[in-house]
Amino acid sequence: VPGRIDSEVVYEGRVVRLSVDTVRFPDGSEGQLEMIRHVGASAVLPLLGDLLDPDPDVLLVRQYRYASDGYLYEVPAGLPAGPEESWEDCAHRELEEETGMRASQMTALTRIYIPHPVLRTR
Repeated sequence: VPGRIDSEVVYEGRVVRLSVDTVRFPDGSEGQLEMIRHVGASAVLPLLGDLLDPDPDVLLVRQYRYASDGYLYEVPAGLPAGPEESWEDCAHRELEEETGMRASQMTALTRIYIPHPVLRTR
């Protein structure tokens, strides 16, 4: 059965944890993989105007990102303020912090998993 056999944490920071996992692959072989685990975040896709509009305007924020060495346009997003803050409360807070706006309605759409072999969110 494929899966994790063992895991050794080699770094743990505020946002990410790096571990070296010993795993069993589907073919029965074993190996080691470096895994980056992220604490997770909430993101908001703010739609402006009439909620029934079939082609609404979307609000993006322009933010400097060190990793990309420049500015990116993104949806408002961020980390929970602590373990007691729900994902929905985090989304409301981040929207207001980053745009100054409040949502009249918020609907959870999906969870997003980064499709990369060494990066896991939440």
